Amino acid sequence: MRPVLNRLASDVRLMQRLVCQQRMMGSYTSPSPLTLKERTSVNNADMDSLPSPSGNWATEYAQAQTKYNISLAASISLFAAVAYYFLSQGFVKKPANIYAPINLEEVFQARMANREE
Repeated sequence: MRPVLNRLASDVRLMQRLVCQQRMMGSYTSPSPLTLKERTSVNNADMDSLPSPSGNWATEYAQAQTKYNISLAASISLFAAVAYYFLSQGFVKKPANIYAPINLEEVFQARMANREE
């Protein structure tokens, strides 16, 4: 009976030592038994795992550009419709003619009058 207890006690001490070693390794998990190359192939983290192009790129590009051009045309037409509605309903005043000639004498006379007062 005594040798069995000694054997059991030594097994328990060995297990405690292994647990303590695992906790004091300085990392979050135990080191992987796989090499770096094996880990990259398992995790699909190598260049061979990247997707490779297939099919005709021109057709895909043309489809994408068609979608973008349709959305661009829709947004321009929506902006024009909203701008026309707001201008026609009077929510926004039409801009004055910015190219109309300015009478500088009136402007300077008003400034001179403000200075004299």
